[in-house]
Amino acid sequence: MIIGGMRAADIADEFGTPVYVTDESIVRENYRKVYEAFSKHMDTRVHYACKANSSLAILSILEQHMRKFEEGDDAEALINQARNSISSST
Repeated sequence: MIIGGMRAADIADEFGTPVYVTDESIVRENYRKVYEAFSKHMDTRVHYACKANSSLAILSILEQHMRKFEEGDDAEALINQARNSISSST
C-alpha cells in the first residue's frame, strides 16, 4: 500500500504503530471536487466538522483551500476554534 508516495510499511517502521496517516493530495483533491461539483450550480461554501477530525494539519490544508474559494474569515475562525478546543481539552 502506498500513501502519499510512501510505502505503508516504511511509514510504520519510521513512526511505529498504530499511526494515523493522511495523504495531503487526496484531502486537497476531495475538497476541490466537492467545491467544484456544487459551485457549478449555486453559490457554495464548504464547511468542515472539526469534531469529526480536529487535526491541525488537515485544518491547515483546508484553510488554504477555503481562502482560495471563499471570501471572509470563516477559514481563520475554523482554525482558531479547533486550536482553542484542542488546547482546552489537554
